[in-house]
Amino acid sequence: MKIWLARPKFYGQEINFLKESIDQNWIGTVGGKKELFRDELAQFLHFNKGINLCNSGTSALHTALIMADVKTGDYVLCSSLTFVASANAICYQGGIPIFVDSELDTWNMCPETLELALKTLDSKNKLPKAVMLVHVFGIPAKIEAIRIICNTYGVKLIEDAAGAFGSKVNDQFVGTFGDYGIFSLNANKIVTSGSGGILLSKSADSQKKIESLIGHSKENVNPYEHNKIGFNFGMNNLSVAVARAQLAFFDSIISEKKQIYSTYKKQLTDLEFVKDRPNVVLNHWLSCVLFHSENTKIKVFESLEQNNIQSRYFWKPMHMQTLYKDCISFLNGNSEQLFRLGLSMPSDINMNSEEQQFVIEKVKSITDLG
Repeated sequence: MKIWLARPKFYGQEINFLKESIDQNWIGTVGGKKELFRDELAQFLHFNKGINLCNSGTSALHTALIMADVKTGDYVLCSSLTFVASANAICYQGGIPIFVDSELDTWNMCPETLELALKTLDSKNKLPKAVMLVHVFGIPAKIEAIRIICNTYGVKLIEDAAGAFGSKVNDQFVGTFGDYGIFSLNANKIVTSGSGGILLSKSADSQKKIESLIGHSKENVNPYEHNKIGFNFGMNNLSVAVARAQLAFFDSIISEKKQIYSTYKKQLTDLEFVKDRPNVVLNHWLSCVLFHSENTKIKVFESLEQNNIQSRYFWKPMHMQTLYKDCISFLNGNSEQLFRLGLSMPSDINMNSEEQQFVIEKVKSITDLG
């Protein structure tokens, strides 16, 4: 028996939609059900502006940075506690990432530290082109405060909501607050297409520009004409088929994720969970906990691993990574603390209650020893 961190769950409709795409010979990156999926996303997200379908969350981030006019040598502020794809996308454009530390309420970018970073850079006439805010582990950041700060300094806000599809602040989905927002449809995410991404922008004009950009910047003439560099970033129709089927079962997926989280929180009372906040809804993509010591976290991780149970350390902050350790960073110590103490618990909705109880017992066998 293997208990996994997070796998997709399929409901049967995926096969039907895939068969339909194949039967109709729509498997490429144009035509087919792409427009229908955009309409379904617009209705789901209550977002009637620009929606583009990409072949990964990373390509969606890269495209957002292009649209934000990030060029070689431009600064981009980025959450330090994130997966490396966030920072890498900045470098793809020749941008220079500057890392901003976390706060302990949400484990996300600290608004006060962000404001200090922007004030410091502004005093040197080196304001960034954009702020890339990550809603880590599906937990919404203090997005409204951060949006105000970005607006004050005239800096574009890109929401990396890769794992936060379905999370809300004041009944508004994260990913829809910034100038651009992205979601990942990677295999372990809330809604999956195997690999894929969604890019949100503020206008139909932006959507049109992005659609050209992610389709090789190909002019609609014969022979093909290209007047700028484009990319092969479009989502194919087989991925669209899977994603549409998954979206239809969003409520079931979220309900099961919430049940897993609630069970952990009810039984692992000695551990620390992210703070509850009024008018904030988590998608519970990953059930994450903080231990009282790094040694205990390591012992729990190793015990779970020995019992064929997959868990995962929190992301190692970008400012600690060999690749990015020499970058400018605005730090307060919080992301390093979260990294030392944090563990993502098995959050697989294919896991049954007996399997989750087995996980809990293995955790308690370590934590009860102190």
